[in-house]
Amino acid sequence: DLTSSISWRAILEQRAQRHFPVIFMIHDLLPLTNPEWFPNDPDSKRKFRIYAQQGLHVADIVIVSSEKVRRDLIGLGWQISGKLVVVPLGSSYAPRPPSKIDADIVSLLYVSTLAPRKGHQRLLDAYDFLRMRGIDVNLTLVGRPGWDSEDLFTRIRQHPDFAGRLKWFPSASDQQVVSHAAQSNLAIIPADDEGFGMFLEEGLSLGLK
Repeated sequence: DLTSSISWRAILEQRAQRHFPVIFMIHDLLPLTNPEWFPNDPDSKRKFRIYAQQGLHVADIVIVSSEKVRRDLIGLGWQISGKLVVVPLGSSYAPRPPSKIDADIVSLLYVSTLAPRKGHQRLLDAYDFLRMRGIDVNLTLVGRPGWDSEDLFTRIRQHPDFAGRLKWFPSASDQQVVSHAAQSNLAIIPADDEGFGMFLEEGLSLGLK
């Protein structure tokens, strides 16, 4: 993640003195590929580019979180002198069998920060589409409020199904997420892009389709 507190000079000095490799991890390149998703920081693309290039310059090993991020990074055409390695994020739990709740009810679960690129507006449109056609569907959202999403928060809170079929939990422990998954049968991931779609892995480990 972008941070301005790193002293790259100090890292180079420590590497020279202690002969330890420098490992630099990049979760995603979204500020470069989609800077419009960060409207609160219009200079995010330039700042992230400088940060990433500095990290790549000093790194002996560059870790990315998915094959997708590796392709994005190579596609920039930058010089990468360090060894580039994909280390996916993931769950420490073995995948469970699919949930056995009533298959006639579509119970959707989405765990993600509420932010424009995460696709919540599109998900609510789909939910309303199904409800208008008489489909028995529930939707549970788990995730903290993100940036530039006040219209989304208002839409959720003012929805006629809010606190009924439509639920939003701004915070939840791991155990609470497991509990929500036990009440659901489908994990849904409508985000526009992810460096690594963590909830895809998490949903599978929780037995969701």
